[in-house]
Amino acid sequence: MGRPLQLKGLIFCVNVKLRARSLAQDAGVPEPGSGFRGVTLALNMQSRELENELIESVRRSGGKIVKEPAPVFWGGYSSYFSDPDGHLWEVAWNPFTAVDEVGKLAVENS
Repeated sequence: MGRPLQLKGLIFCVNVKLRARSLAQDAGVPEPGSGFRGVTLALNMQSRELENELIESVRRSGGKIVKEPAPVFWGGYSSYFSDPDGHLWEVAWNPFTAVDEVGKLAVENS
């Protein structure tokens, strides 16, 4: 994974190890070349319950749920939805990463 850059309430990271094909497979969408841009935006949640609440809010708002919330191979919990422009958003809870009470993700810059 690229070195994360901690911003005010936001983390920017380019993951060069996760190829577009693998990302498409994780999201459950067709591979690049079929409309998938090979990029996702991610929201890291404080708990599985908050992730479920966010996905339900997206659903109630008419958003398209691409992948329902579910446990994933790396030990966390994730889901995907697409915004009105077709961009994929990953929503994830990672039990191995701290998220504070205001939703700020803690990363280590090494």
